[in-house]
Amino acid sequence: MTSPRLSPAAACSDSYAGLGLDPPAWTVERADTPQRTATGPGGPTAVVTGDVLLIRRAGG
Repeated sequence: MTSPRLSPAAACSDSYAGLGLDPPAWTVERADTPQRTATGPGGPTAVVTGDVLLIRRAGG
């Protein structure tokens, strides 16, 4: 069974919104959802997707 996937932009947008930061005070340097293949005990593999959100305080 597969779960519905958000687009990379939507997934990172949700993560950013969840932080509750003041948008004018922060700059998004990178917003991405890279994928990698992980191998579990006994050898099964799965594609793992994670959010990467790099933000920088504006003016500093």
